[in-house]
Amino acid sequence: LAVNLETDPWSAIGLFEGDQLAGVVVSNVDAGLLWLGWIVVADAWRGRGLSHGLMRSFEASATQRGAHKIWCDSRIGNDASKHLLEQHGYAVVARLERHWYGLDYYLWEKFLSIAVT
Repeated sequence: LAVNLETDPWSAIGLFEGDQLAGVVVSNVDAGLLWLGWIVVADAWRGRGLSHGLMRSFEASATQRGAHKIWCDSRIGNDASKHLLEQHGYAVVARLERHWYGLDYYLWEKFLSIAVT
């Protein structure tokens, strides 16, 4: 993470409540694709809509990072992730069986509106 932050300051976006880290989103760009690696909200801060704020900040960083598309994966059965991604316009493009750690995942994507010059 420290190496990523040196080259891309947007690769980790923290959300603070006072002096407490309430949540974080971790991502990286590869060939114009923005990979959403993790979006995490601390237990004490869940249920307050903070994940939506993190998602908005993360997506706002996409144009500054030269991305044309966002993608991520989530475990099948992770209803919180599914709900968040659907609310922000992501679509399932594949079901990956016995993928990471032998578990089933959805692969998600969202195309970004970018100006073509």
